[in-house]
Amino acid sequence: AMHQALKDAGIRYIRGRIVSSLEEAEAYYHELGNEQVVVKRVRGAGTQGVYLCANFDEMIAAVKRELACAVQNEGAAVPLLIQERIIGKEYIVNTVSCGGKHRMASLWEYDKVRLSNGTNAYNHVRAITELDIGHSRLIRYAFDVLDAIGIQYGPVHGEFMLDEKGPVLIEVN
Repeated sequence: AMHQALKDAGIRYIRGRIVSSLEEAEAYYHELGNEQVVVKRVRGAGTQGVYLCANFDEMIAAVKRELACAVQNEGAAVPLLIQERIIGKEYIVNTVSCGGKHRMASLWEYDKVRLSNGTNAYNHVRAITELDIGHSRLIRYAFDVLDAIGIQYGPVHGEFMLDEKGPVLIEVN
């Protein structure tokens, strides 16, 4: 829903689709046309159940693993999100809003490492204490995201990727 709101507002978003079966995952992979994709649980925390897939075979293995795990633990398949993979630096932009006016509370840069099974783990997180031009662009984009998804009041923890095309939302909470 976050990315649909960005698409509707004409803001850069990550293409993706929620799937509930291996057949749906295969069909969307071919429709998407990206070799590298991300497979992740619709409900999860941190990097649990997130797979960075370099190709079709890795995507299939990740979907099979997650669907089997879901059936074992919950008795039924749970939906998964398949997205195009954006490669760049990942940031946290924490904000607070009041009456639609947004302020940045903190900015952090993630450093994650890809594990052999396709998942990733946090290596460390670094606080950004001095802004450069790229950070300013990221913060402006984060504020545009808040407007597009209708945030008027309260704190938001946003995760973003910054690549050669500029910033793009991963998710906000």
